[in-house]
Amino acid sequence: MGLAIAALVIYTACRSAGNPAAPTAAIEINAVPWGTVKSVASTNGRVTFAVNSQTPLRVKVPPGSYDIVIFGPKGQEQTPTVMATDGMPGRCAPVFEAIDGKQIIAALPAQPVGADTDAELVDGLGAYYQGNFELAESSLRHYLEGNAQRRGLAQFYLGATMITRYSLADGEGGTQSLRAESQQAFRLARQEQNFAPPDRYISPKIIAAYENTPR
Repeated sequence: MGLAIAALVIYTACRSAGNPAAPTAAIEINAVPWGTVKSVASTNGRVTFAVNSQTPLRVKVPPGSYDIVIFGPKGQEQTPTVMATDGMPGRCAPVFEAIDGKQIIAALPAQPVGADTDAELVDGLGAYYQGNFELAESSLRHYLEGNAQRRGLAQFYLGATMITRYSLADGEGGTQSLRAESQQAFRLARQEQNFAPPDRYISPKIIAAYENTPR
């Protein structure tokens, strides 16, 4: 299972005072538009994980409070603190650049935004960047059911929504089908003539998953 698709985290370093607790909790990290997580360290200083992986991803940790060091696409650093328990994963969604749907469409070498025909597409893209994946999926699917003029973009973000959900869940909780659904959406996007994903606004990990999907 490839790193770009499954978003598995490899811990390259770990130091602790005594024997650390088992990693029975998790932290879900999804930066906007994306970021590179350098480390996750307990606030009490007892354990540190060197992650060095791009978002979206899920980091398994012992229950507790953690400081996260994450860098944005332009090298901006943020250090949020989150709490992770066995019953509730910690969630971290730092924003390095606010993104909206119209901004994504305007970046495409195509016709300008249509207020009527693109409304659901704009809503779907906006919901994706707000972390509301249920709304993103429903808006994008509804858009594709109609006279969609930007099918490649809609299919790409539908695939991005699925692979992001899969990455944040790390395949847990019955989410295995999300990977196959993302590949199907990416495949349909790749079949659209002259479509290219807006790589400035999306994680290189997701771009790699898209590019590794056969037509």
